[in-house]
Amino acid sequence: MFYLAALVPSHGNPERYTYGTVHTEADSYSNAEDLLNGLVSEGNRVYELGVDELPSGADDIRELLACKPGRVFMSLLFGEPDYFCIVELP
Repeated sequence: MFYLAALVPSHGNPERYTYGTVHTEADSYSNAEDLLNGLVSEGNRVYELGVDELPSGADDIRELLACKPGRVFMSLLFGEPDYFCIVELP
């Protein structure tokens, strides 16, 4: 199943990002595209880093990742960038 996982500054190295909360209490999805479509259908504007032009104030953090999540996304949460990825868990 696929879940949303937050990407947050690392405790040991705040210049790097790593996994934060994995939202397993939320709905799980059988594939990543369904999860993304669910976010968009809730009214969220989702940007994929390296694919979409990011809004002002958002940075491409892919080079700063201490983890290797594959595709990285962001949306604006209260006007601030909120970075996340999608993880597959059994």
